[in-house]
Amino acid sequence: MIELQADLAIRKERNRDPERLQAKPSKQDVAASEHSMLYFENACRMVSRPGEFPDKPILQIDNTHRSPQEVAQLIVDYINDK
Repeated sequence: MIELQADLAIRKERNRDPERLQAKPSKQDVAASEHSMLYFENACRMVSRPGEFPDKPILQIDNTHRSPQEVAQLIVDYINDK
């Protein structure tokens, strides 16, 4: 299992990126998309707790300051080490 995390401010910024908006039609209504993001941020726990899934190894990556390529490489390395 892989969990990606990023600071809310960064997620808001990424949510408005033109490439993301082009690739994800469901995000083109930026106000609605941001509203959903804020709702889930406050209503749900978005990451697992240590030991919560003892039978499943979890790679948690904070991608706040990482490039997509760097995150992808971390995931590939993780999968290859399994």
